[in-house]
Amino acid sequence: MDVTHPRKVLEDQIRNNTQNTPQVPSQPPPPTPTAASVIQQNSLALTATLLNPLKDRLTAIEDLTKGLQTQQTEAKTDFQQCLAELATQVSKAVAIHGAMKSEVEKLHSRMVSLENHNKAMTTMIIPTLVNVPLYYLVT
Repeated sequence: MDVTHPRKVLEDQIRNNTQNTPQVPSQPPPPTPTAASVIQQNSLALTATLLNPLKDRLTAIEDLTKGLQTQQTEAKTDFQQCLAELATQVSKAVAIHGAMKSEVEKLHSRMVSLENHNKAMTTMIIPTLVNVPLYYLVT
């Protein structure tokens, strides 16, 4: 019994089929594309494949940028308002401080004046008390 390898059998069948087929007059092979045209076709396909996700990503980044710019503008406006309020409060505090300092100086001078007046009164009253009988001093 002759056992042949299946690959051998397949090769024999292909050989027989090619020998039995009528020969068609040979046609010139289709023109081979030039390297430039192959590169251009591959480039266009690659561009279409890569460009769409990049365009989507660019759009998303531009939207994010616009949102961040809006937030920055709002934060800047808020900061400027807070700074203006702070400047107003500081100027009021400085004015109040000046007024209070002036008031403290007036009160201090009034206190010194009263102390001097008290000393003067004391020096005037003590000699008169020395001549007063003791029963007026004890009450």
